[in-house]
Amino acid sequence: MDNPYQAPVATLQEQALDQRAPFYVVSERKFLALFLGTFGLYQIYWFYRHWKAQNEIHQRYWPVARGIFAIFFVHELFRAVRGTQEQEGRTNGFDASFFATSFVVLAITTWVCDRMAYREIGSPLTDLVGFLLLPCTAWVLLKAQQAANLASNDRSGQSNAHFSGANIAWLVLGGCLWLVALLGTFVILTEG
Repeated sequence: MDNPYQAPVATLQEQALDQRAPFYVVSERKFLALFLGTFGLYQIYWFYRHWKAQNEIHQRYWPVARGIFAIFFVHELFRAVRGTQEQEGRTNGFDASFFATSFVVLAITTWVCDRMAYREIGSPLTDLVGFLLLPCTAWVLLKAQQAANLASNDRSGQSNAHFSGANIAWLVLGGCLWLVALLGTFVILTEG
């Protein structure tokens, strides 16, 4: 017979859903190392993981597509981060619209500079602009990560602060990419 005075008991699955972070949590140090170390390629995985976390809650997203085509979904993601912050009562002044629009402008500008450099239009200036936009994009996404960490109740991202073997492997590959890019830029600058 059921005891009407007994406290409600949640199943383990319900408890796991309650404890699930609504966004991808990663420490600032790890985020910056992976983003800059992989020449910005980490952003594809970063967006994928955010959408995967959202999909585990809402089950209506395609995280892979949203990671690859982030430019089309960044406003929605950043609004979700801001909305979760407000709902949880943990805000840090994150302006979702400003940072999402900044990301879109930086992504398009970087792409245009890369295409121009590839066709040797404005080179080496277009190469250098591409290099200089990388830390700007890192700063924009870092601000979003700080907001996502806060919305997920892990302000410093300590639950994902350590580097895994896969992280180190990506950093080694990214280091090779950096070396090739810097050598190519050096050759272009010394020829002209």
